[in-house]
Amino acid sequence: MERASLVSRDARKVPVKIDIQKDKMIITSQTEMGTAYEEIRMDTVGDNLKIAFNPKYLIDALRAIEDEIISIQFNTALSPCIIKPEEGEIYKYLVLPLRI
Repeated sequence: MERASLVSRDARKVPVKIDIQKDKMIITSQTEMGTAYEEIRMDTVGDNLKIAFNPKYLIDALRAIEDEIISIQFNTALSPCIIKPEEGEIYKYLVLPLRI
């Protein structure tokens, strides 16, 4: 997320787009300064999904979780996602998406 938000001087205004496909997540961000593209292997359940977020809020939630393995639950492109540690549920972070 941090690398995708680096292509913008004002990362709060440029959404990070996430494309969830079978067994991978593709993270992209595009501005006049350049394009960021990251592909992450992950275990997925359910249908493919395209969703966008303000990168600052995602980064804040991910930094707060110290575990190496996390769970991110998506429902629809307009529903909030839930980010939490894979084991235990001490904290749950709810992040609202942006319309794309």
